Amino acid sequence: MKDLRSKKWVRWIRYKQEHGSHPEPIQVAEQEQHVCMNCHTEFRGLYCPNCGQASSTGRLTLYHAFENLVGIFTNVERGFIHTCIDLIYRPGYMMRDYVGGRRVEYVKPIQLLFFLVTVYLCLHYALYFKGVGDFMGGTQVNLELDGIWEKVVAVVRDLLANNELRMVLEMLLMVLPLKFCFRKNEYGRTLNMVEFFYILIFMQCQQVIFDLFKMPWNRLWGIDSNGLGVDMSVLLETWNFHQLFKLSWRKALLRAIQVNVYFVLLVGVIALALLGIAQLLGIVNLK
Repeated sequence: MKDLRSKKWVRWIRYKQEHGSHPEPIQVAEQEQHVCMNCHTEFRGLYCPNCGQASSTGRLTLYHAFENLVGIFTNVERGFIHTCIDLIYRPGYMMRDYVGGRRVEYVKPIQLLFFLVTVYLCLHYALYFKGVGDFMGGTQVNLELDGIWEKVVAVVRDLLANNELRMVLEMLLMVLPLKFCFRKNEYGRTLNMVEFFYILIFMQCQQVIFDLFKMPWNRLWGIDSNGLGVDMSVLLETWNFHQLFKLSWRKALLRAIQVNVYFVLLVGVIALALLGIAQLLGIVNLK
């Protein structure tokens, strides 16, 4: 009897992961007649066809005031919680839904990433604040260096030490390895570069969410670290690829490792190319 119940729970969880909590379609004929409070147009449905105002618009209440207050700080309202929850337990299916056009109940990924990074920075500096230099993100430009190129190199080096900027650059470079690794996948070959980039943004949002849960525990145990680490990142990517591209766990893990290996190779090639250009221009001397 217990085995039967456990199987029902497993089937229910799998169903919720694959289908999420999307609203069911409403038959227009069964909807009530509304009068728009903005333009006084009579209509059926959720929104006025004339001005677009919601049919649920009513009197201002305490709940309405609280909702607006939350919107001031997040600018994402209820969709923020819904998106974060889906990124925690059904990330691949959620990304598939978003790319496929089901976007009303989700927050735009770039907006979500900026908000999560802001929360991450506030929490990190609240737990690990060591001084004004640390609050500036670790960017320290040595203005005592002689020569304009030395100063440029110093600025670039210190900017790359900034976790937020490095995160954006990593996503831009990761698009090519991700597209290459899934070019033969039934679903992956239908995606363009921009859609892969949005998937990477959601994956980065997911990692920030998990890191937000991890950070207080690190502080409690006296661990001063940023990010989830390579092993945790690969596990999350495996989970995402398993759901997004409908791969087995073994193939998803191999693809996650393959993507990261190609990413490291791509970064190495770019670094060598930049170093060669710098040598040709006389900026550096490798002899």
